[in-house]
Formats: sequence, structure tokens, C-alpha cells
Amino acid sequence: MLHKEAFSRKHHWYAPPTGVTERISIFIIVSLSFCMSALASPGELSPEDTKIGVRPSYTQCLDASGGVTPVMRDCMSEEMGHQDDRLNRAYKSLMANLDPIARNRLRGEERAWIRKRDSRCAIRPDSGQGGELDAYGCDVQATTERAFELETMLKR
Repeated sequence: MLHKEAFSRKHHWYAPPTGVTERISIFIIVSLSFCMSALASPGELSPEDTKIGVRPSYTQCLDASGGVTPVMRDCMSEEMGHQDDRLNRAYKSLMANLDPIARNRLRGEERAWIRKRDSRCAIRPDSGQGGELDAYGCDVQATTERAFELETMLKR
């Protein structure tokens, strides 16, 4: 009988304080969702990223980085160089083909875009390496989007 009482006390369910179970459940669900999305398509680009010109080598590089900050930074730097070259080629081509009034308008748009990008992609104080990577990734994305916009204008 002593053994049976010890067993029932030992395996009795513990009821955590109210709200803890819900928070743990939410944490597990969010964690599993994140893991499943990461496993679903490593190295694949979204249709939107493909459309605007993100290179597959960029996501492949990030996937292969193992989450190591300097390696991720190198991936971003390489993609940023490519996207910045695209943007500059498109901008110069547009400027060469516009009349003076349209050139001034485009120059003003570009300056406004730079201010907006710098504001949107600024590193938040005390954000650490993660914040630095977020900001650099934002710069890469914004530059890619702007290069696509300018290339689209060239086609008109």
C-alpha cells in the first residue's frame, strides 16, 4: 500500500498558475510555425523576390551561413553590391534619356527615396548584432526594390 501511495503522489498532475499554460502553448505553436517555415523551402525565393531581382545565390548563401553573423554580413554585402550596381545602372540610363525637368524630378525622387530608406533601415540603438543584420537586410531589400522600380521605368 505504501508503494501505491508514493506512485500516485509522484505522478499526480501539477496545475500551473493561470495563464502559464496558455503562454507555453503559444510559445510552442509560434516556435513550431517558425521551424516549419524555415524547413519548408531553404534556398528558395518567393515569387515577389524573384520578380524584383533577388538572386538565388543570396538566399543560398544565407542558408549556408549557419546563422554566423560575419558570414551573413558577407552574403548581404555581396548582394548589396550587386543590387546597388543594378540601381546605379538604371538610374544613369534614365537620367541620360530624360529632359532637364524630368531629370530634376527623378533626382528629387531619388533623394527622397534615400532619406526614406535610411530612416526605415536605421539600426536601432542597443539592438546588437541582430539589429545590425536586420538593418543591413532592410538596406538590401530596399535597394533591390528601388532597382526594380527604376528598371521598370526604363522599360516604359
